Amino acid sequence: YEGLLMTGTEELIQKVEAATGVKRHPTKCKISGPNAIKKKRRPMDPEFFDYMTDNVDWDAEALIGYHKPKFRAVEELKKMKKST
Repeated sequence: YEGLLMTGTEELIQKVEAATGVKRHPTKCKISGPNAIKKKRRPMDPEFFDYMTDNVDWDAEALIGYHKPKFRAVEELKKMKKST
């Protein structure tokens, strides 16, 4: 997903066309350029972050380059609050 945001969809669509032998419909399948979709960053609830860290299949995520964080968000926030 992040790769598509950075590079656009043209290369992916070309690969699908080559693999299937079917050309994209020129008006129903539009190509998006790099960063065509601007995703606004939102704050993430620390409990949700920790829940996802505990429940994601990290072997599957590693196949696309993600790795399990080595910290707990709730604990890190507590440390940050104590130091201020």
